[in-house]
Amino acid sequence: MAEREIRIVAPEKTVRMLKLKLQGYSNYRIAKELNVPQITVSRTLERIEKDWPELLKFVREVRRTGYFKSCFLRLLKEQPRDRLVRAKELLLARGKPVAPRNFSLPGYKVENGEIKVDPETIPHAVRIFKAYLNGENMAEVLRELNLPVRDVTSIIRNPIYIGKIVFRGKIYSFPNLAIIDEKLWMECQPPKTEFKRQLVGPPIFGYKKKAGRFIKDPHKAKVVERMFDLLFEGKNMSEIAREFGFNPTNVPRMLRNPKYAGKVKVGDKYVDAPFEAIITFEKWLKAQILLDSRSRNFSREKRKELMIMRRDEVLRFLLTKPDGATFSVIKQETKYPKSSLCTYLALAKRDGLAEWVKERTGTRARGKWRLTELGKQYLVKKLMLTTKKPEKAEI
Repeated sequence: MAEREIRIVAPEKTVRMLKLKLQGYSNYRIAKELNVPQITVSRTLERIEKDWPELLKFVREVRRTGYFKSCFLRLLKEQPRDRLVRAKELLLARGKPVAPRNFSLPGYKVENGEIKVDPETIPHAVRIFKAYLNGENMAEVLRELNLPVRDVTSIIRNPIYIGKIVFRGKIYSFPNLAIIDEKLWMECQPPKTEFKRQLVGPPIFGYKKKAGRFIKDPHKAKVVERMFDLLFEGKNMSEIAREFGFNPTNVPRMLRNPKYAGKVKVGDKYVDAPFEAIITFEKWLKAQILLDSRSRNFSREKRKELMIMRRDEVLRFLLTKPDGATFSVIKQETKYPKSSLCTYLALAKRDGLAEWVKERTGTRARGKWRLTELGKQYLVKKLMLTTKKPEKAEI
């Protein structure tokens, strides 16, 4: 009597039986997991545990049930994004400009899921590109065109305006979608350099940003040139800062910036930057040598001497104010930065040369700085030493 052929009825359960068996489960535990009789588990696994021909026969029977096909379809359902990407690539290759989700650009509209040129808003797109190239305020331009205020970078850098769509690294050409001259579009793009990171952010003093590039500001550029000239004339950082109303801590940073010479430091080398220089590179290098020599020669004793000299200048001003002066008045008269003036006044208070007298006016407590008796004696003695004339020699 021929052996009765057993057909696979539930391929999913059979596959799970195999997986659990390979993980070391007993037939009893497999039956409990799948909620089937233990004898069913034993007979099913006996068929494919004997040899490889039986296993191949089992695979053929499972294939007949369509189980592998259902697994494949389930996998496609779990990854709909990949199917949409493949479909979009196919449509773009066939010449259909498929519109992405939430597509909104001046000069275009969406019809039946495809991008079409909108003749009514083409002048808006041209106006935006020309205003960006001229360095106009883009927020005001968008309000003028009755468009929502947004970052125009996504508009300016989109290659669809010259008839190109970039998708997943591939470029698809659509000449009928080009509404901006390619030369104008290229002028609005940021410069391609190896040191793009150094050109990101707001422009430094002396430059203004126009169409993503640094353009020399004529008025501020003259200030930068004058700063370097004052450095070569022997002025220190505080005197240069006082000349233009800068913070003294920012002056050395400005004088050491190679961008003023049209250079950018990449590693240990200075590379030409894609904008106009304010001073020559040779002049900038001489300024660096001068700054380095000053920092080496400026010893601790000289720093202390300079601090005492500035403190005495503040004390001389207080000598002209018998009733005292507020901090703001002292700052306005001496033109020292707030942090520096706090240091000089604290030094005078520590030495007993000046004091802060608290005064209450209304609900607010204010105070004034005054000279102490010791401070007056110190200044009188110092002024006598500095103004004393040499006696004439007897003949």
